[in-house]
Amino acid sequence: MKTILVPVDFSAATNPVITAAAALAKALKARVVLLHCVRPPSLGGELSPDAEKLIETAEHSALGQLAACAQAMKDLGLEAEAVSLYGPPAPMIEAEIARLAPDHIVMGSHGHTALPSLLVGSTARGVLRSSPCPVTIVPASREAVQRASGASASSEGVPNGGRPTAGSGVVKFAGGMRMP
Repeated sequence: MKTILVPVDFSAATNPVITAAAALAKALKARVVLLHCVRPPSLGGELSPDAEKLIETAEHSALGQLAACAQAMKDLGLEAEAVSLYGPPAPMIEAEIARLAPDHIVMGSHGHTALPSLLVGSTARGVLRSSPCPVTIVPASREAVQRASGASASSEGVPNGGRPTAGSGVVKFAGGMRMP
């Protein structure tokens, strides 16, 4: 069975990434491995007990979100697995690529700038350079970025007027999935 690796960071790009990965997995009859990397804090020295608790909480939250995403894919009849790793995303993703030998990678791009060379984030750019398999980069929609940043966005053109509907442990929009 083919394998699709799907690194997610639960940003505004995650919803479109998961939707694209599910469609590709269905078309290829592939299993999906959802991957989230909990970034270590960029603090010098030892971690305080508060920082360690914060990391533990982030890891627990990521596992819950990953499990919900995997279950939503299973509800669509897809084989899905959730993996959470602790460490910097780029090397962790590269390690999973080596471990899994996926047939395809689907990941998001934040697109914080209009400059073409910077449209793909540094993590996605690193994966693109080193990947031995095809990589699909899915941009976050403008509406999703505005919702995530708290900006007021028009609901015109957003499925269901931007209102979520409950189902299968995740919040779904017509045509896509949204993280709780």
